[in-house]
Amino acid sequence: MLLFSLCINGHTHIVDFLISEYTSGKRDNMADVHFTDVHGTDGLLAAAERAHKHVVESIITKTDVDVNHSDTDGDTPLLVAAFGGHLPTFKIIFNHPKINRNATNDRGSNAFHYAAGRKNLIRCRISSGSARCRRLCCRHQ
Repeated sequence: MLLFSLCINGHTHIVDFLISEYTSGKRDNMADVHFTDVHGTDGLLAAAERAHKHVVESIITKTDVDVNHSDTDGDTPLLVAAFGGHLPTFKIIFNHPKINRNATNDRGSNAFHYAAGRKNLIRCRISSGSARCRRLCCRHQ
């Protein structure tokens, strides 16, 4: 629960310390990377929504957290980063090898929909080489 609060507020150094404690086997509820609030939001999603790039990077590189975890509305870290236009955070999540780039939320939207109106995200996606990205993004230019 403490880790979750630190993720929300972007306290990278303390998040790193708690993650190292968690991954070294000293697991307690305060450092649980899988903790979710009543809306299903975990620390990764909360950090992505608030553009805490370094917290996001720490969580996805140092833990076994599910990068595709969705909250009760179906929003994932990639979706909220795209919706907010947080390019550095978006890139970190988008380039994770296990990311589901086509995940949709309960409203039927995905990261491609949210990025359509944000040129900086579209450029990132096109440069990633994805044929689907090029097809979808070129329609919106």
